[in-house]
Amino acid sequence: MTADVFGKTDQLDAATLDAMVARFEARGKHAAFAGMLTEYLDAMQIAPSANVLDLGCGTGLVARAIARHASFTGSVAGIDLSPHLVAAATRLADAEGISARATFQSGDARKLPFADASFDAVVAHTLISHVNAPLAVLTEAGRVLKPGGTIAVFDGDYGSLSFDQPDEAKARSDDAALVRAVAASRVPTLVAIGHEVDISLAELAADQRASTPSNAAELLVPDRREVLARLRHEHERLTDDLLVYLDGLTFTLRDAADDAHDVVLRLVANQRALLTANQALAEALNPGLALRRGFAIVRRDGRAVRGGLRPNDIVDITLDKAVARARIEQSEGRE
Repeated sequence: MTADVFGKTDQLDAATLDAMVARFEARGKHAAFAGMLTEYLDAMQIAPSANVLDLGCGTGLVARAIARHASFTGSVAGIDLSPHLVAAATRLADAEGISARATFQSGDARKLPFADASFDAVVAHTLISHVNAPLAVLTEAGRVLKPGGTIAVFDGDYGSLSFDQPDEAKARSDDAALVRAVAASRVPTLVAIGHEVDISLAELAADQRASTPSNAAELLVPDRREVLARLRHEHERLTDDLLVYLDGLTFTLRDAADDAHDVVLRLVANQRALLTANQALAEALNPGLALRRGFAIVRRDGRAVRGGLRPNDIVDITLDKAVARARIEQSEGRE
């Protein structure tokens, strides 16, 4: 499971942090979000000359909102893990002309670089749900707070699904019904109700859990760079596998060609031997050889005869270099 990116902003690349800055600022301008921010800041009743600490300040949305209040003459210090976000907060405060009252620095909210009792008010705006040690953050907030000061924690109850439900029995019933529905779903379910430090019942019943809604989006719609990297890896792997296969096929074909060549050579040799034997046989059976050795061929009526001649038969006698016709005057048979 991917970790909560908002809890490790000091480890992210510039492109991701720039996208995060744009998201924070867009969310800060949303009417509902701005209304909640104004409501709880008003409830804090921050004195005009107060010294305020904004923990996990991000782009300084809370710090800037306090600093630009018409009656505010005090100071707001913002602290965040990410130097990139601190630089963005400083740049935005300068653009609004409130940098004299709102300053920002890098640091860890779990181990603040401030003396005890330094601030009249401390704000932890959507911070607690992103840290792995929320108690340490709250302990540090109490340490740097002046006696009688105010700590404000603005965050979501991400460990529960029963929002704004005054009836506890109905809340439990709603949770149970939702968990049963998730568990019985035939469609794979991804649940991203809470943050890394919270686990809801629905998340335990789901096919997969995401640490945050943003992480759910990453799981459902993978990052283009990651997809391309995986594709490149698969391309390289398939290319290597194909080359290995082709090398093996080449060796197989080469062996088969060698075997075929040997077979052809053996066939040619056998045929040559057979041809030589047939030639020798043909030579041995060639009548011309017998004629050259002084023998003759006697034909009667065009057919060679071996015997059975009678007086007055007309025969043709074929010699090596001549042909003669003769009349049989006398014939004697022999065994």
